[in-house]
Amino acid sequence: MQSAEKASFNDLTAVLALYRSLIGTEGCAWNEFYPSEDDVRQDISQGGLYLLRTDRGEIIAACALGPDPELDEVDGWDSSVKHPMGLMRMAVRKDCQHRGLAGSLLAQVERDATRQGVDSIRLLAAQTNPPAIALYERAMYRRTGTARMYGLDWFCYEKLLK
Repeated sequence: MQSAEKASFNDLTAVLALYRSLIGTEGCAWNEFYPSEDDVRQDISQGGLYLLRTDRGEIIAACALGPDPELDEVDGWDSSVKHPMGLMRMAVRKDCQHRGLAGSLLAQVERDATRQGVDSIRLLAAQTNPPAIALYERAMYRRTGTARMYGLDWFCYEKLLK
């Protein structure tokens, strides 16, 4: 299993290129405006952008974990949670998909979040994104409801961490 690492500002351009390369692929709800350079910069500055790399150092997967105030506006989350974080911008390079990398990265992020005292990870998965839905359901995320945000329909998922 490849080990996840935190991104630095030196990775910003490559991460943004990875995100842009997925626009228009199956289930991808992203466009030329989102994710933005500012989103990536904020993820890095908060210490919440996780990466997987090839042996040659190329970024093949990324995701962000951090505070997401917009998720607080969504109904249906577990009310006992005191320290939730949002999982955002999960991406795996097209030629590396279907190899378990997203699941591996997700598991590593969950372990790190638990060490940080996070008690829940919350996320939105586009209803038109079967690969993402399957990933989160395999990883035992509980569907808590639906939301309409950013002009799209989403499934809301939450996983309580121990």
